[in-house]
Amino acid sequence: MITGIGCIAYDHVLYTNSNWADAKGAITKEEFRFGGNVRNSLAAVAALGESAAYLGTVSPDPQWKKVISGLEDSGINTDFISFKEGSHPPLATVVVLKDSDRYIAFDDSPLWKLALPPQEKIDAALSKTKLILIDLNTAPQGTLAVVKTAAMQGIPVVLDAERDGMYTDEFPGVIELASEPILPLNYAKKLTNETEPAQILAKLWNPIRTALIITDGPNGSYSITGPDQAPIHIPAFKVNAVDSNGTGDVFHGAYAVARVRGKGVMDSILYATAAAASFISLPQGSERVPSEEAINKLLATK
Repeated sequence: MITGIGCIAYDHVLYTNSNWADAKGAITKEEFRFGGNVRNSLAAVAALGESAAYLGTVSPDPQWKKVISGLEDSGINTDFISFKEGSHPPLATVVVLKDSDRYIAFDDSPLWKLALPPQEKIDAALSKTKLILIDLNTAPQGTLAVVKTAAMQGIPVVLDAERDGMYTDEFPGVIELASEPILPLNYAKKLTNETEPAQILAKLWNPIRTALIITDGPNGSYSITGPDQAPIHIPAFKVNAVDSNGTGDVFHGAYAVARVRGKGVMDSILYATAAAASFISLPQGSERVPSEEAINKLLATK
């Protein structure tokens, strides 16, 4: 089982017929759907045939029953969720542009209510977990303790680290102890005060790591699996990009899937790269998940 920690968002998605340079444009399509980094990643995990579970809290308010049903509809296990007043999804407006780029504006105040469930549920989840996926920015208080327990139990931690975490006394430790962090280039630059992938990776490496990955959007990724190693660059697949929203999340989920299946780091990155490319080229709409068929089709071109 791949277990996810982080927030579930509720997205108001607006599709437009323009790009940023146009300054304005008509809305061509509108929809409401659940999102959030870890939720999207877990949906990808389930779509690719692996067991996925969410570890966290949800509001008991009747209007948010759809959070649970939405997870279940996506094939995500909800056994390790507890209810907590006010722990409802952050609301976000996502504007998807004609060129597939997107901008997300969000109210993250509900994140301060997000929590982990009681310890017995955490323990029950970890007893079945092969790998933990964590969204650093939205991880609730107590996540560092989970990461420490995972390290002691030999459970890999794939960390989606886009921005600083909410809890300043925890998130640096989560970064330090994550066995397989995946960071976008801009955030990695901020953490290290370096600009080149080789120097960034060297600074972020530590003996706990089994892999360290920097992503750079359409330029692909750079990674190492040991100290004093030259970065390995895996370019992105060339596809017709339609909607980039959630593409990074799919990369993380697919990478986790490949790792629990026993693939090596580089093969897992290539698999995740193909998953992200197949996803970004899917038609707009809420039912967008990667498929083995599309991934394998791209992999066959290598």
